[in-house]
Amino acid sequence: NTSIKNIKARDTTSLISDNTHLSLYIPEDRLTYYRMQYAKEKEIIYASHLDLINIFTKALLMSGLPILYKGEFNPRIDLSMGHALPIGINSTTEFMDFTLRTSYPTDDVIKILTKFLPSGIRIINLIQTTSKMKSISQSIVAARFDVLTNKPVEISRIREILSFTELKIFRKKGEKTKEVDIRKFIHDIKSVDNNLMIYLLYRDEGTANIFEVLNLLGIKEKYNLEIRKDRIYFSVNDI
Repeated sequence: NTSIKNIKARDTTSLISDNTHLSLYIPEDRLTYYRMQYAKEKEIIYASHLDLINIFTKALLMSGLPILYKGEFNPRIDLSMGHALPIGINSTTEFMDFTLRTSYPTDDVIKILTKFLPSGIRIINLIQTTSKMKSISQSIVAARFDVLTNKPVEISRIREILSFTELKIFRKKGEKTKEVDIRKFIHDIKSVDNNLMIYLLYRDEGTANIFEVLNLLGIKEKYNLEIRKDRIYFSVNDI
C-alpha cells in the first residue's frame, strides 16, 4: 500500500513530455470525455482535496493513456473534481472528470488507472461520451451524510435547529475570519436510533461543512465518529 505522503505529486510538469503541446490542438470531435465515480476509503479518508487532485494527476501521467492537457504555455491535465469532501469521511459518491484524445473502452481505463491508485481509492463506475458534460459541481445539488453517534441526539435539538431561519457561524481561513449563515445549506436532519442523516445542499455560494452542523447538534468529537457520504441528489425533489 502506498502512504499518503508518498502519493502527493511533486512537480507534475516535469513528468510531461516535450511533445505534450500536440494534444492541445486535437479537434473537438476526436475527444472523449470520461466521468469517474470512486470511493474514498481506508487511509485515504485523511487525504485532502488537493491531495486527491495530485493522486489522480500522477495516476493519469503514469498510466500512458492519451490524456488531454489545457494551457498552451503551462500545460496541465484537463481534470476536474466534484465538491471537496471534509477530511475523515468515507464516501462512495466522489467524482472526477478527465478527457482523452481518443476513445478507450471504460473497462480498460479502469484496469489501467487502478494500477496507479492507492488502495483507499476504488473506482466504482466510469462512463464516456463524445460531448462535454455539465460539470459535476453544477450537477449535484445535495448530499446525505450518515453519522453513527454514541448516543441518540435529542429530537428537540434537531427541531430547534431546523426552526431557525438563520444559523450564523464564524469560519476561520488563515488569519481571516468571516461570518457565514449555514442554515440555507441544511435541507433536513433525521435521527434513527444512533444514526443521524444530515442532508446538505450545494449552492453557488458553497455549502455547510458536516462538522459545523455536528457542532450545532452538540457533537464536538471529530475523528472518533463514523461518517459516510453514500447518497447524492441531482434534484431537490428527489431528497
